[in-house]
Amino acid sequence: MKVGVVRGDLSEREHLIRLVKERLGWEVVWGVGSGLEAAQRCRKQVPDLILMAIRLSGQQDGVEATKAILKKYDCTIVIVSYIERYNASIFKALSAGAIDAVEMPSRQSDSISTFVRKMRKLKTVTQEKALKNVSKGFSSRRDSLQGGRSRFSPDLPDLLIAIGCSTGGPGAVALLLSELPENSQAAVVIVQHMDEEYASGMAEWLDSQIPMRTRTIHGGEKPEAGTVFLAKTNDHLIMDASGSLIYTRDPVDNPYRPSVDEFFCSAAQHWQHDMAAVLLTGMGRDGGRGLLALRRLGRYTFAQNQASCAVYGMPQDAAQRGAADEILEPQQIGRRLKEMIKPSHRKREIHGGKARGNG
Repeated sequence: MKVGVVRGDLSEREHLIRLVKERLGWEVVWGVGSGLEAAQRCRKQVPDLILMAIRLSGQQDGVEATKAILKKYDCTIVIVSYIERYNASIFKALSAGAIDAVEMPSRQSDSISTFVRKMRKLKTVTQEKALKNVSKGFSSRRDSLQGGRSRFSPDLPDLLIAIGCSTGGPGAVALLLSELPENSQAAVVIVQHMDEEYASGMAEWLDSQIPMRTRTIHGGEKPEAGTVFLAKTNDHLIMDASGSLIYTRDPVDNPYRPSVDEFFCSAAQHWQHDMAAVLLTGMGRDGGRGLLALRRLGRYTFAQNQASCAVYGMPQDAAQRGAADEILEPQQIGRRLKEMIKPSHRKREIHGGKARGNG
């Protein structure tokens, strides 16, 4: 694994380079302080992985440097930064094409161990990103939603949209949900593989990117029209028999936390009304089993296509299982979902319109 490090602070840059070399055993091909220097080094040697800070020397910050590099070079960029200081910027960088973000390690042993563990997982991500397997022979059906409710209830959204994603997910989710209007009669629930310390930042960032309001799930809420709900803990999010969104540690042996499969399967069991489910970019095989269960019940299902994925792991598993009715780019999925939301046949105020923040 060949790595480039971009960090404005020299001592932090040297600390990061030392960890990559000594604890991970990877080759650092260059380390620079500014985005301009990184672009210049990429002209001579594009590394497999670039560790990018938000705060850099020079005029560009990490967001602008990420955009500039990915516009010209095919490489993987991971943001290594301080969550509390640069939360909003981190998610801007993810939207610009960085595939993940990790906390800048301190010199404490626990912090270093956490960083090393996450970077080893990201090595697999960069390898998966390099694979160019083409999904063939998939037939899509365009019939209408079949799991609809038999009578109208004013307490229910017209459509529940369940979204699962992992590496590269924030940007894909933003593209998809940008197609849905602010006063949508749909409710959205997102299960994103992400450490809980990032969840509030993602909710705030997503709320600034899309028309619908976004909030994190505290536990006990029910899907609500016009609102995007985001899982916010390392426990699993599930739906209970009452239709409420709750957290659970079980199953403890599921390595994906929160697990998309656990939420999709619980929704398949307990949500008896109109529903669509989407599996977006991500490493591993989480979500395909649950997506297939939903499709078999007549719910309409989507998977992201390979060309637009940061990592074609989770959607590929869904495609191989025959779990998706359609395989499309995120914005195309958003447009299809907009078509599925029933035209409003009544007036409903969405609590005074969009409310900023994560609730």
